[in-house]
Amino acid sequence: MCTSLIYRDAKGRVYCGRTMELGAQLAYEVAFVPQGQAWTSETAGSDTPLRFVTNYGIIGVFYAPPEVRPAPRTFQNHTIVDGMNSAGLVFNVLAYPDSGGPQPERLSKASGLNVIDLGAWALGQFSTVNEVRAALEAVTLKLEPLDGMGSQPPFHYSLYDREGDAIVIEFHEGKLTIYDNPVGVMTNGPQFSWHLININNYAHLDNRDRSAGRLGQLDLRQPDAGISMAGIPSDTTSVGRFVKAAYFATFAEKVCDPDVAVRTLSHIMNNFDRVRGLSVTDPETGDAFGETLGLENSENSTEYTTWTQLSDTARCHYHVRAYEALNFTRFDLKAFDGASRILSAPLASLPDLGGDGIGLLQDVY
Repeated sequence: MCTSLIYRDAKGRVYCGRTMELGAQLAYEVAFVPQGQAWTSETAGSDTPLRFVTNYGIIGVFYAPPEVRPAPRTFQNHTIVDGMNSAGLVFNVLAYPDSGGPQPERLSKASGLNVIDLGAWALGQFSTVNEVRAALEAVTLKLEPLDGMGSQPPFHYSLYDREGDAIVIEFHEGKLTIYDNPVGVMTNGPQFSWHLININNYAHLDNRDRSAGRLGQLDLRQPDAGISMAGIPSDTTSVGRFVKAAYFATFAEKVCDPDVAVRTLSHIMNNFDRVRGLSVTDPETGDAFGETLGLENSENSTEYTTWTQLSDTARCHYHVRAYEALNFTRFDLKAFDGASRILSAPLASLPDLGGDGIGLLQDVY
């Protein structure tokens, strides 16, 4: 489904990567939202919606539901799936089917933040993870049914900042918990607290190859490099990917040059790149998460990495690569300084060979 992680370079600068796995390429757009953009978050039963204005510019991947695409186009119904703001705060939405459940406060008449607007609210107003955590203590976060689906959003949320602080915001069966994330890694279920317990089973992991040993009277020697990775889970389940992501983020070479650091992060994320057809849906059990999102479900349906993102939090560079592309397209958030309009382009329109994406985004709203 999804994998996100932090990589630090030799100077401690923070870079964030994530993949998005689904059974289909949805109507995603890469978009820039300027400082000063008004936003309204509505919740059921509330007398007044929650309103806020963006204090920071945002670059990210937005989900644009097909029903809101015809003219006149508006941006209010778009959802930030992944993004970074001009202060280096990064936000990820990751699949979590166990989020829904009883939530009596949802019907409160007091204004609240619809969780589907969490990305816009956090990236638009705050510069650090600690600021987000403090602000969440003063707002009611509500699980609202998704338009056209009748179900609560099957997601949880990761935030990272340029100091390397990280939190996970997770509803489990309707109950909200905000976790510190000392590993700097997130995947999908089970609960995040379970992942933190499970990773203790991998305390033996180390990147030093111990290629010689002795059993009985037999001297052993492994004829190749890489035996240190033998204990890493080889599957692509969320449990296995969590451990694998923690290993790669911890032991990947720490470099000094930011451009080299971004390339290093791209190599790390390539290890979570799922190819179409490597695993397909069992027709007897189906794909409950895909059905929730309204995706086609057949015996040939397959999850794959629909896109990958790299964020350089110090320089505010945001890189995106769709499954159909060979290379990443880079967006320098600082290059949008002074822009006052929302700019966007379909993810599918990004060039196969990547490059500078500054001229690709258009004023269409």
